[in-house]
Parts: sequence; C-alpha cells; structure tokens
Amino acid sequence: MGNNLDVMVGFSGNLETACHYDPSEGSVKKRAQEIKIGVGGTSHNVALGLNSLGRDVRVLITTGPGGIEDPACDLIKSSLRENGISHCLLPAREKTSQAIVMLPSIGQQTNLGMKAPYSSLPVSDVQEQIKRFRPRVRVVTGAEGVEIPLISAMFQDRDPESLNVLNPRGQLIGHQDFLQVLAQTSVLVVNGEEMRLLVKRVEGKAPIGDIAFSHLQAIHSLGPRLILVTFGRNGAWLSTAKGEAFRQGIVECGEVKDTTGAGDCMLAGFLTCYLDQQDDGSVDLAKCLRWGAALSGFQVCTIGSTPNITRSQIEEKLAEFLS
Repeated sequence: MGNNLDVMVGFSGNLETACHYDPSEGSVKKRAQEIKIGVGGTSHNVALGLNSLGRDVRVLITTGPGGIEDPACDLIKSSLRENGISHCLLPAREKTSQAIVMLPSIGQQTNLGMKAPYSSLPVSDVQEQIKRFRPRVRVVTGAEGVEIPLISAMFQDRDPESLNVLNPRGQLIGHQDFLQVLAQTSVLVVNGEEMRLLVKRVEGKAPIGDIAFSHLQAIHSLGPRLILVTFGRNGAWLSTAKGEAFRQGIVECGEVKDTTGAGDCMLAGFLTCYLDQQDDGSVDLAKCLRWGAALSGFQVCTIGSTPNITRSQIEEKLAEFLS
C-alpha cells in the first residue's frame, strides 16, 4: 500500500480570541480597536498553511467532548470544514483548549494559553489514522510530556522516504523520555529558547552566550537529520546532520500586527517547498527556508489565524525579496 496523504499534523487546536487595543488610557481602561474570535493552535495553523499552498493535509486535534458545555469544539470543527481541511477531532480532553492574545498598539503582545488536561490518551485512534492514511510527513507540534505516547503512535512504522517532524514545548524537552522521542525524529523544529533548553539537556549545562551551529551538531547525533531554529525578528537557521548550515532573515510583507503563529507558518512553508522539490527528485534547503520565511512574513501582518496565502503570492514576494 503506497502513501496517499502528504502530511498529517497533530494534536494542538484551540479557540482563540485576539484583542487589538489602545493601552494609552492605563491598565484599567483600554479602548478595544479590534476583537477577533477564531481558531488557532499550532497544529491547526500548520495545517491551514499547508492547505492554502495546495498540499494534501489532515489534522488530528485533541478536544473536549463538544456539545452545549463545550462549544469551542464545535467551532473548531466548523472552521476546519469551512477551510476544506481534512480532520479528525479526538475527544480526549476535559474541555477544548482556549487562548487569548493581547495585542497592544504600543508594547509587547501577550499570549495566554489555557490547555485543558487530558481525560484519556487516544493512542489507538492515532495508530488507526496513521495506518489508514500513511502520510509522507507526520508532524507533531506544540507537544508536551504527557503526549509522548501520542507522539510515538504518530511516528510509528515510518517509511525510509517519509519524515517525522517534531516541534516540542520546553516542558517536553525536560521530560525523562524525551530523548527516546528525539531518536524517532527526522526534523526538529524549535525556537531559540527551546534550543537553549535542549543544549542544556544534552550537554549538562546551558550554553554561554548565543546559540552556535556547533551546538546543533550534538543534537543531530541523537536522531534528527534536519534542525530548524526560529529566532523571531532575527530570522531562522537550518542545520543538517551532514554539517550544512543555512541562515534566513525575515521576509517583510507589511506592517507587523500579530506574531502568533509565525513559527507555524515558517514550518508550513518549509514543508510545502520541501515536498514540491522531493517530488522533482532534488531538494534545495535554502529555498525551503525562504518559502517558510515568506509565509511567516504574511502571517504576522494578520490578526488571528493563518491567512489564505497562495503559491503565486509567495513566489512574487520572494522574487521581490531576492531582487
């Protein structure tokens, strides 16, 4: 049985309320300029980005039971249907997770996540989804320690040509079984702070000064053949187990309004370009990084969930960026 799905993503999705406001009147009175309620979460954002760029994607999201006491679950389902994204909602949490994003017109934005605890771990459901769809790429984003059995189920029985992509939270990096999961990982995706935690975990001490490519090589020896590190406004790095190193600056697409989901879009753009080139038989990793940076650049110009960006928009923006 051959592969019949490009990408499967799990397991993070939530109802997200984004509030853009003017803080000039002080901490008590704030004039709300725009409030947007939508669906977010790292797995949802990655799936939306892949879908908008034409990749065949299915997302698995762990939710609450739905119904009148858990309407957020039904809103997530409606959003996925409206965007034409193949999905499977797994009712494994006490309630569906929610998030609030505060976006002051001056100063730093604040993200407040409210992840509901698991009532059960749907390991057999994940195994069934993998067996049924046999995705070329399996992606686990925003993962925490409690989800290690789900990650292992997602990464099971991988074909030699397929990829296991892991985007862990800091809490997972500190988990006693994390290195077992890392050994199953083909592509590791972290931000700068998460990489510092991982270096400390592997080397026994925190790095002095900035992260260097030499730190990444020690991580490669534990499993991942590609490591993608995002640094916000300072761009991103990509390192390979063969010792190759790539740097990518940000691609500006307009006024920055909301940086939530920028790293998710970096990953979605990177994977889209990677799969495109894999289909053609040769992969230019620097080009993959540029695609990720471009989609991320469009994302930060939008309040709320990932915008519906087309391939032609990415290509036009990169032509302008490289000129």
